[in-house]
Amino acid sequence: EGRQDAPVGTTVALLEAALKLQSATIKRAHRAFRREFKLIAELFGRYLKPPARVFAPGALAEALVLAQAGYEVHALQLPGPNASWLRKRREEISNPELLIVRDGDAHDLDYPPGFFDGYFSVQFNEHLLSWFVHLGEVRHCSRVGAIAFVDACGVTNPDMYTVHHTNLVSEKAVHDQWSYWGWRERWRGPLVGVSGETGGDGRPQFIFEMLSPD
Repeated sequence: EGRQDAPVGTTVALLEAALKLQSATIKRAHRAFRREFKLIAELFGRYLKPPARVFAPGALAEALVLAQAGYEVHALQLPGPNASWLRKRREEISNPELLIVRDGDAHDLDYPPGFFDGYFSVQFNEHLLSWFVHLGEVRHCSRVGAIAFVDACGVTNPDMYTVHHTNLVSEKAVHDQWSYWGWRERWRGPLVGVSGETGGDGRPQFIFEMLSPD
């Protein structure tokens, strides 16, 4: 059985629970996700440098990676095992002060206008009830020029088909939703590192920049 404090409903939860079974498939997936997180942080850093303040709704292991890279990360979670798991892991990194874990609803944010320099989410959009509402809230609390990394979860890792998604969003829909709220696409494509290494599982990846309302 998996640990009682493991996050639920995410790929990280499945990895944590399956490690005790020493599953070769899950081990391969675990290595793939670690490589993917490294590449994502590298890509994000090309457009937004630490110590920028980043809103990371739904982020778990990714929030730890970003904080360790020097970003001030505000990780929003629904109350429950995910938030508890992340708070526990937060104390294990060298700079826990850079990771702020909050319980809350991503459809109703209370951050002040222009508070964030960036936005980061991986395999998150499929869990929202309304992307339209969420992105309106994100627009309000982000500064002009803010950078966002987001993916489209129309495809999941072949090793992780047991992950259940509630609101899969197509590549075109992701682009159109962010564009509606005044974000310009800066980059789209597969993850490729500086040494040519690749990561991801076929999900389209985006970098957006928030434009002035003028």
